[in-house]
Amino acid sequence: FVFSAGNYEFPNDSFSVGFPASLQNTISVGSICENGLRVGANGTFPTFPYWESCYGNGLDLSAPGVSIMTTNPNNSYNGEFQGTSASAPQVSGVAALMLSLDSTLTRQEVYEILCSTASKVALDSNRYMANPLHPYGVWSNQVGYGLVNAHHALLKTLYKDYYISGPDTINLCEQT
Repeated sequence: FVFSAGNYEFPNDSFSVGFPASLQNTISVGSICENGLRVGANGTFPTFPYWESCYGNGLDLSAPGVSIMTTNPNNSYNGEFQGTSASAPQVSGVAALMLSLDSTLTRQEVYEILCSTASKVALDSNRYMANPLHPYGVWSNQVGYGLVNAHHALLKTLYKDYYISGPDTINLCEQT
């Protein structure tokens, strides 16, 4: 199961990964901005605090969570979908693509592939480090294993012995 990590909870002032994403055997997803930082970290979007992404030990992955295009019930489009509820479906989609390539993958294999192939973004700000509670590569308290990477996850699904060589980072451009 893939769940959104949750957004800032007023009036509890809780930034911990929320229920049900905090349960074992789930994949919890936080939201990041275009610059690779957690939504709300270091003054990044939004100034309105209720879309600020929850973070911490229970966070597994991140996906874009600002100005996401979606559909509305009245057959129109909305380009302002925000928060972790906009991020989690992107990870679900990558998991579905993986399972379409190999329907024999276990829940644990899907989890391992998603986490081990995530791209490390905003390296200085997110402070990735080894953590025995997170065994699938370096991990960050702010964005988990990093930005979900569909390309690498699908390659690893197809080629179990696949590994990434070279830099495992993404340099993001500043918007002008």
